[in-house]
Amino acid sequence: MQNPPFDPAAATRPFSAWTGLGHWNFYFLGKILLFWAGYLNLDPFYNAVFAAALLVPLGRGWLNRLRHLTAIPFAVALLYYDSWLPPFSRLLAQPEVLNFSPAYLLEILGRFLNWNVIAAGFLAWV
Repeated sequence: MQNPPFDPAAATRPFSAWTGLGHWNFYFLGKILLFWAGYLNLDPFYNAVFAAALLVPLGRGWLNRLRHLTAIPFAVALLYYDSWLPPFSRLLAQPEVLNFSPAYLLEILGRFLNWNVIAAGFLAWV
């Protein structure tokens, strides 16, 4: 029995389904830069697990899109976990926090956000 002739295109075919991190590179790069600037803690284990879940090759079909859609809440939760924000249980333990006026919440948001970091992130994204 003879072996089939070598087909170089067939040798690289399995790797064509691998899409890499794609736009998630910006998410991880942003978290690394925020960590480096001292604005964020960074748990390497959970971030590596999240990146590994995004790196599993699923091709370019509906399964890949579903993974990216389901990864968004996990990315937000991981970002919240890595931040220095208080846990939600503390917020729920103080129900008067939910009665703040919109003007006061906007004032707190203005003090909380660093516009230079937001502008640098926007420039990096563009």
